[in-house]
Amino acid sequence: MASIRPLIRPWTSADRETLLEMVERGKSKAAISARLKRSMSSIDREARQLGLTLRKQKAAFTLAELDDQAVGRWPSGPAATSRSKPGAP
Repeated sequence: MASIRPLIRPWTSADRETLLEMVERGKSKAAISARLKRSMSSIDREARQLGLTLRKQKAAFTLAELDDQAVGRWPSGPAATSRSKPGAP
């Protein structure tokens, strides 16, 4: 039985142009990936080959904060003061 190979879609010049434009506008790797319907690793690889630098992505919340939010707790301390809590005026 033949093995199944994943479908590899070659990059077109239009794909590369879209990648370049989105990088220049500061779009995130996730946004570029969604727009081009390609994996983030594919975006990384092509950007590297073109000599482009993708912007660093910063998480909006830490995993601990997301867990606290899921159970109705919010973190306290300096990091929490910069974000508004749900239901707060």
